[in-house]
Amino acid sequence: NDLDGPFWVDPQDEKSTYPTRYVITKTHCGGYCKGCPPDMYVNTPYSFLRQCLSGNRRQVASTGKSEEVRVT
Repeated sequence: NDLDGPFWVDPQDEKSTYPTRYVITKTHCGGYCKGCPPDMYVNTPYSFLRQCLSGNRRQVASTGKSEEVRVT
């Protein structure tokens, strides 16, 4: 178990099992500024997951126009 990651965040469902061979990994989520110092890039497992599970999508509004919607 490496202290620098990657880390396995245990699933909430106790019926879940660990993969036996391969694990899909994502090493970055969220946006970062170009000129920020390294300490601005530190994430907790919760903040990493929250950033990975949120984003924008487009949908057709009731007016018939396309609109951007934030998904969290």
